[in-house]
Amino acid sequence: RELEIYREWVEQNKDSLRESTKGQLDRLIERAEAKVGEVEMKLTEYVGLLSSGGDSARKASKALETSRIGKRNVMKEAIQTIVHSWKGDGRSLPFVYYSSEEGVS
Repeated sequence: RELEIYREWVEQNKDSLRESTKGQLDRLIERAEAKVGEVEMKLTEYVGLLSSGGDSARKASKALETSRIGKRNVMKEAIQTIVHSWKGDGRSLPFVYYSSEEGVS
């Protein structure tokens, strides 16, 4: 779902983005989609090995966590690129939490 939001934002704001930024975001989103698929595959493998336990399950668990970290990193890079490129007219991005918003000290 998160990737859908980012892709929609890029599509809605493509006219106000530099071509290089749009290209960068498109590549980041594609990388993120690949990472999501990788995590889903590793999760399936891990769940399948849980019943057998042992070394195989531990290795699968580590591989899953490594994939999750990679996915988090590319998603973080995507949102940082969006926030950095947002020229907006004083409006906040609806899917970003700003620390200056009410209730935050």
